[in-house]
Amino acid sequence: MSKLAEYAEVLYDVLPCDTYQEILAGMLLTYPFFTLEMVNNTIHWVRTHPDEAGYNISYVKVGMPGAGEGRRFFVINKDDTTFRMSDEQVAHFDNGILMTVLGTDTRLKNQIEMLIAGQAHEARRVAREAYEDLQEELNGFVRKMRRVQRIIERKRNGTDGT
Repeated sequence: MSKLAEYAEVLYDVLPCDTYQEILAGMLLTYPFFTLEMVNNTIHWVRTHPDEAGYNISYVKVGMPGAGEGRRFFVINKDDTTFRMSDEQVAHFDNGILMTVLGTDTRLKNQIEMLIAGQAHEARRVAREAYEDLQEELNGFVRKMRRVQRIIERKRNGTDGT
């Protein structure tokens, strides 16, 4: 078992938490040398190795939690069919999706513009076609992200039809 896998086992017991600092306080009870960087690395490892960790941690809104936004970091286990997210956990989950969508949307829009510019200056037909294909795929992805953003916003203001 890797060291990060060991840390992930302890992290499982420390969660749910509000902030990295709170996670650090819990991890320090087992590992007196633990640092905020190690908290970040362990969370990243869990997110990229959920099958090995046995659970996952949703992305959350960046920054300190606002009023009523506690317990943002929590265990999600796709194999536990009895687990149901609370309304608070759903809100944190949605906030994490929105943060990812909004940041990715901006980067992709900029990259699409660069692909368009690259096509105009690329002499090789195969490369131009590849740029155009990628541009079309990214445009489709941006549309899908914006759809998720609209759905989450409708859920928040009570107009989602449920």
